[in-house]
Amino acid sequence: MYSANRAARVGPRGRVFRPWSPDLAYGRGLPHPGRVRVRVGRGILRTPIVYSSVDGLSPLHRTGVVPHGSRSLRRHAAAAAADRLLMKTGQAPSPTRWALASVLCAALFALLTALVVARHGTPFALDESWHRWSVQHRSSFPVALARGITATGSGPLPYACAVAAGLIAGRGSRGRVMTAAGALGFLVLVQAVRHAVLYGVARPRPPVADWAALAAWSAFPSGHATTSVIVAGLLAWAAWRTATPATARFCWVLAACWAVSVGLSRIYLGVHWPTDVLGGWLYALMWLTAAKALAAANRM
Repeated sequence: MYSANRAARVGPRGRVFRPWSPDLAYGRGLPHPGRVRVRVGRGILRTPIVYSSVDGLSPLHRTGVVPHGSRSLRRHAAAAAADRLLMKTGQAPSPTRWALASVLCAALFALLTALVVARHGTPFALDESWHRWSVQHRSSFPVALARGITATGSGPLPYACAVAAGLIAGRGSRGRVMTAAGALGFLVLVQAVRHAVLYGVARPRPPVADWAALAAWSAFPSGHATTSVIVAGLLAWAAWRTATPATARFCWVLAACWAVSVGLSRIYLGVHWPTDVLGGWLYALMWLTAAKALAAANRM
């Protein structure tokens, strides 16, 4: 267990040798003896940490830990302090890396959108070959399975999952409500902007005769692919904040497999071109990485 009362030394390049002390890591005094025991949901600092309280007059985002207030508030502050330590020692991605990832996804999505618009919605050779294969390799059971999977990518279920992710990730009664509202609002915002792109590009879907499921509106970017990736990211984020490392990794893999399956089911059912699904994935990843960059920046 790492304790604020045990000695620590800072080596070259900012490396903190354990056991470490928040006063040494951040150059602050620890005038108050109160402590709060937290289990920080991070892979490197999964071990319980004991943080000593610091001056309550300092702002929360600067001190990292407060001596007074609710337990959920102190847990949040301790987690923020751990995030800053991880980024300072190079053990966690910085906001800049997440921002660069978001810019990369945005650039790829913009490039794909420009290519689709330049062709006036005409499918690419890859689109036609994948679509032809899916139409020629259909049977009753795979089609029924694909319909069941694709049904989870729209309707009330994804929005309920977003709310559940917020309730799981939040701390305290008020924090859970606010986090759930934020997760739901994030999903609604992503969908609103996607509909603007959808109407602007107005790409036709594959021929109706090839459909094995109902569909509406234009094709690019895929709404099911976008929604499933956003919801999978929210669920993975909730697991990252609350679960053990093994459980969190299992949840990440499960969420990623579900999101990919929803996108592939749209191609197999013949209601989307493959580049529609690719566009939905890039669009959703752009939003997720941007949100992560903002969250990491706020914790610094």
